[in-house]
Amino acid sequence: MDNKKKFPQIDKNDIKQCQIKFSFLILNNVNSITQIKQNIINSISKGELEQNLIRPFAWKILLNLLPTNEETTFLDWLKTVQNQRKIYKQKVKQFSSIKKLKGDPLANNKQESNKVWNEVYEDSEMKKLISLDVDRTYQDRDLFCNNVIKDMEKDILFIWSKENKIPGYKQGINEILAMFLYSIYPFYVTNNHFGKYSNEELELFSKEPKEHIKELYEFFNDENELNSDLYLMLTSLMNNGLSKFFEDKPPYENNLSNENHNFESYLVNRCNNIVHTKLRLYDNRLYCHFNNIQLDCEIIVQRWLKCLFDREFHPKDVCGFWDAILCDEFIKGSKNLELVDYMCIAMFSYIREELVIKDQNECFQRLFKYPPIESTKVIVDL
Repeated sequence: MDNKKKFPQIDKNDIKQCQIKFSFLILNNVNSITQIKQNIINSISKGELEQNLIRPFAWKILLNLLPTNEETTFLDWLKTVQNQRKIYKQKVKQFSSIKKLKGDPLANNKQESNKVWNEVYEDSEMKKLISLDVDRTYQDRDLFCNNVIKDMEKDILFIWSKENKIPGYKQGINEILAMFLYSIYPFYVTNNHFGKYSNEELELFSKEPKEHIKELYEFFNDENELNSDLYLMLTSLMNNGLSKFFEDKPPYENNLSNENHNFESYLVNRCNNIVHTKLRLYDNRLYCHFNNIQLDCEIIVQRWLKCLFDREFHPKDVCGFWDAILCDEFIKGSKNLELVDYMCIAMFSYIREELVIKDQNECFQRLFKYPPIESTKVIVDL
C-alpha cells in the first residue's frame, strides 16, 4: 500500500492487552450474546469500560449495530458487520461517481437540465464547509493533523450529509465524528486480510473462536474498515435523537400557511425545558439565583448538548460520559438521549456551591469553562 494512504501509527493502545480483554469477553460467552451484552452494561455501571479495553466493540452493541436478541448467534454478528461495511462501500461509490453535466449552469434553476449543476454547486459548498471544520478540529492532537485521517473524516461527513438532507451538514457534527474517531482508533489494527471474508472463514471463526481470537479481533477492529465503522456509528447516534439537535426548525413548520409563527428549534426548546423545568424542580435555589442575576444559562446548555459535552472536558472524560449516554439509550430505546438532560443538571449541581455566590459574569465564565473533574463516574452517578 502507498505510504501516503496508510493510517498513522500514533495514539495506539497496547493491542496485545486489548486482544486479551477482547478474548476474555468473547471466549467466556461466545454462545450467549445476551450475556456479552449484560457484561458490557455491568462494566459501564461500574465505570470500568475504559480499563476493560473493549470500548469499540461495546459501542457497536450499544448503538445497535450488532443485534442482541436471544436468537442471535456469534456468526450472525460476523455476517452483520460484513454486510454493513459492504453497504457503506456502495454509498462511497454512489456519491463519488462523476455526474455528466448538461445545460447552461447560468440558466433558470428550475430547468430540468440544470438540476445536476445545482447539485454540483451545493455539493461543492458543503465540501468547503466540511473541510474548514475538519481542518480546525482537535488540531492540538497529532492524529487529527494527519491528512489521511482528515480526508477520511471529510468523506464520511459528506456522505452522511448527502444521505441526511435534514438536518444536512451543520457545524458540530464534525466534533461528534471526531469523538468517535478518538475513541475507537487506538484499538484498530492493520489487517492483511484484504477483501471480503468468505462464509467458510466466518463460520470457522464462530465455531472455533479460541483458535482464531487474533483473527476475530482484527475482523472487528480492522483499519481497512475504519471509515465504514465510523460512518455506521455516526449514523446510528444521529438516528437515536442527536440529529434533532442540529435541526434549525421543526420539520412541520414548512407545512404551515401562517409565516408569522415564531417557532423555536428543537434544541432551544430542549434547553429551556432542562433549565426552567428540570433544574427548577431539582434545585430551586440555584434556579432562582440564575434568574436573579439574569443568567441565560440556556446558552451554556445548548453548547453542552450539541456536541454531547466534548467541548467541556478532556476527550478521555467525554468517552466516559458517552459510555453512560449510549448505555442508557440502549436500555430505554427512547431515541431521545434522555440522560443528557440529567447530566446537565448534575453538572450544575456538582459546582452549585461555587455558582450560588457568583455574579452573572463569574457564573457564565465558570460554566463556559467547566472545571476539570477527577472522574466522570462522579457526575454520571449524580
